[in-house]
Amino acid sequence: MKRILILRHAKAEAAEARKKDYSRRLVAEGRAAAADMASTLADLNLRPQFVLSSAAPRAAETARLAAPNVAAKKSKHLHAAPPERWMRRLNKLPESVHTVLLVGHNPECEELILALSGRRAHMKKCSLAVLEFKGEWKSVAPAGAKLIRHVHAPSSAAAKPADSTSTPTQPQPPSAVKPPRSAKRARWTDDEAMEVPPQNRELSWLSFNGRVLQEASDPDVPPLDQLMFLGIVSANLDEFFRVRVGALEAALRRVGGKKAAETRDLFAAIDRRASALQRQLEHRALEIRGALARRGVRLLSEEDFTPAEREFCRDYCSGRVRAGMTVLTNLRRSTLSRAILTDNVYLAVTMESGKGKVEHALIRPPSDRVGRFVRMPQSPRRRGVRVAWLDDVIRAALPDIFGHLGFKRFAAHTVKLTRSAELEVDDEFSPRFAERFAGALRGRERGEFVRLIYDRDIPARTLAKLVKRLRLNRHCILSPGGRYHNLRDLRDFPRPPERPELLRPRPDPLPHPVLNSAVSLLDACAARDQLMHFPYHDFSLILKLLREASMDPDVTAIQMTAYRLARKSGVVAALVNALRNGKKVFCMVEPRARFDEEANLRWARVLEEAGASVTHGLAGHKTHAKAILISRKPRRGKARDIAVLGTGNFNEDSARIYSDLAVATADEEIARDVSSFFRVLRDPAKAHRFKRLLVSPRDMRDELILMIRREAENAAAGKPCGIRLKLNNLSDPKLMRELEKAAAAGVPVRMVIRGVLGLDPDRPEWNGNMRAVSVIDSLLEHARVMIFENGGKPRALIGSADWMRRNMERRLEICAPILDRKLLAELAEIMEIQLADNVKARVLNGAQDNRRLSPGGARARRAQAETREYYRRAAAEGK
Repeated sequence: MKRILILRHAKAEAAEARKKDYSRRLVAEGRAAAADMASTLADLNLRPQFVLSSAAPRAAETARLAAPNVAAKKSKHLHAAPPERWMRRLNKLPESVHTVLLVGHNPECEELILALSGRRAHMKKCSLAVLEFKGEWKSVAPAGAKLIRHVHAPSSAAAKPADSTSTPTQPQPPSAVKPPRSAKRARWTDDEAMEVPPQNRELSWLSFNGRVLQEASDPDVPPLDQLMFLGIVSANLDEFFRVRVGALEAALRRVGGKKAAETRDLFAAIDRRASALQRQLEHRALEIRGALARRGVRLLSEEDFTPAEREFCRDYCSGRVRAGMTVLTNLRRSTLSRAILTDNVYLAVTMESGKGKVEHALIRPPSDRVGRFVRMPQSPRRRGVRVAWLDDVIRAALPDIFGHLGFKRFAAHTVKLTRSAELEVDDEFSPRFAERFAGALRGRERGEFVRLIYDRDIPARTLAKLVKRLRLNRHCILSPGGRYHNLRDLRDFPRPPERPELLRPRPDPLPHPVLNSAVSLLDACAARDQLMHFPYHDFSLILKLLREASMDPDVTAIQMTAYRLARKSGVVAALVNALRNGKKVFCMVEPRARFDEEANLRWARVLEEAGASVTHGLAGHKTHAKAILISRKPRRGKARDIAVLGTGNFNEDSARIYSDLAVATADEEIARDVSSFFRVLRDPAKAHRFKRLLVSPRDMRDELILMIRREAENAAAGKPCGIRLKLNNLSDPKLMRELEKAAAAGVPVRMVIRGVLGLDPDRPEWNGNMRAVSVIDSLLEHARVMIFENGGKPRALIGSADWMRRNMERRLEICAPILDRKLLAELAEIMEIQLADNVKARVLNGAQDNRRLSPGGARARRAQAETREYYRRAAAEGK
């Protein structure tokens, strides 16, 4: 292991017109800091055996004071030198040298660190970066080293000389210059020094993506399904950086002191874990590529093209690609950052003429128009399926794109930039809110950059130029990656019909034991509560219920919430049909559903133009509740309104892969509560009480706390007690504290948590009463279920809310009770199936190691397969 120490010179004389920049010397404060750096190097056991320094006096003096026992090799050519020049010097070092100190200037020091490690370090005067490198010096290359420490110079000034009118012109020995007692020691950070809670929300979320990545490595999962899981991880990472890292970056601009230091440490921890996840993602993609090739499906690189395929690529690019391709040749700082679209792949093209002229350009492949993959034509000499990345198709056509400019040699390396997705909209819910919000959406494309992923083989100078021109600040995470980015597009990899065994067949929905055979869904729901579990049951049941309501002469009004709607929404079509039949329609369309904002605004306009009453919710709160209320004329003086309350969106697209629940009920108290909820949306100034429903931010958290405490009281009294939870995320501090107290009091707390878990179930204080697993399988577990033993009279709820602070305080959410005893027993059995999984379940703990459960000698139990079998039996029995 070799170490590269990069030190920026200490504080020097101010530049003056009569004194050239090159000739500036250190001032007393700078000499003190450089001498202190010698002590810091000794404290950290970093002993350079070789020193390379710029010959500029301020750098040479810094080198002498920081490494007094080693004669520096000084060179004028290292003043303002590009990274390549420093690397060439490193390539010539003898192998007997294990630690080298490089002393230079800024921005060259930062550019060199970036080139060597792919990470940024903010190099103040007399700051030190420590990099580790495996291999021989002759193999030093871009992205080949790892930044392990960043040492900042002391912040306090050194003592001024006694005679302030005269400054020594000769450097003093280290013993002659000492920092004052008030000077702070250098602060350093590395993996051991960063104090980030293991159950931190962001790190727990990354751990969830590690579980999804495990599915892409499961040999029992067919290769094309493995590619789908890789695509999900890549898409999740993009959203993570746009949303969570974007929010952290914005917070870092607002806070200071200890909070800022904690946030910077969190940034570093995120960088480490996300970079590791990205490397695993790319490595697994290569492994799956090999597995597909062995089964007759080859994913080609440019070097794999035959001459005929290369010619096909050039024709394909000319005929289908170039018309939609964005080519940026103006890489000026003033225009480039505005032109870059977030999370889009770009090819950074380096063009060379025969006369040494070098230029750069950026190309955005139009994958949104033609797809990311191109299937090559069949050839009698090449059997099997051959598929190419669109990136490589364009690489093959670079001579056609830029050849007329006189360039002869071309290289293209992939880069991708992610912007923060934070939105700021003033004056929420003014009469012009939709217009203002649409403007904010357009502004999102000019948000702060939070991540740059680049091909690790990109020339260092090209990378440094991009970083400089894009004005990437020091909080932007720079991640070296492979040849291809946006692996989320693997979800759309071509499915060769001649290779059906490469993809797991998606089973058809099972018939609902009551609703599939009912003549009228409205009457069936009025007669008895009905529980639907998608996609085990067909989501078309919701569409049929709405279509029936749109035509039923007894139905007077339909009210519903819409958080995310399908691209071709049958829900909206049914509401429009109801309007045409004279029904009243009220719809709350949430405009702030992350990344579905534009689609929701479009659907809101469609409904308004058809005559519906549309609202965008309450100021400062997202409406995340999933509710439908179908109002019917009363018969025999009794109302027969039908309420549908769910855990997931009324979206037929996502309902195919998201596992969600919905209950349809004619219970009068629930229907009145849902009606009150919609009145709140129309007129929030009026106070409303809810008898059956838990509604946030009004009372949901308080009611849940009471139910948890009741279980603790039952445990103390020797009564039946227990809590079973199924959630996407659990991180609300108050609810976590109550669960911990309940577990410590003897209440069994068993949880199925898909994503973030903010507590550690393995703590000894819980006496083994807390257990949490995460089930990752072909369906995305999305339902929220809460079951409390309640002294032997179980109480169950389903709803839209995760147990997070935002859901309890800043969102309108609904949790609905399951009143029918048979449905409650059904829900409890489904929960037991989930908790018993020992095939696809992972243990959640403080180590976040995603350890799989093993059947051992017991029967293998796979929750999603058992759930399907449960509903198959129920349909056969007609219960």
